[in-house]
Amino acid sequence: MVAAHPHLPLFEGQGIGIAIFRYIDRLQIGLTGDRDQVPDLDVLAESIRESFRALEVAAGIHKAAPSKAMHAAAG
Repeated sequence: MVAAHPHLPLFEGQGIGIAIFRYIDRLQIGLTGDRDQVPDLDVLAESIRESFRALEVAAGIHKAAPSKAMHAAAG
């Protein structure tokens, strides 16, 4: 397998679908949303990214990145 792209079709009245696919050492998350019901799906996607990053930091996989507030204060 070269790539996997999890996708979950939405049914009538369903606002969001979340599909998760794991293969060997990769975890893929696919978000599908109805723009009228979930206009800020990008916020959910970014929150998931940030949460996984925090888990990696807690597990010692990555060092913590400086917060956006630290960048603004230094800039």
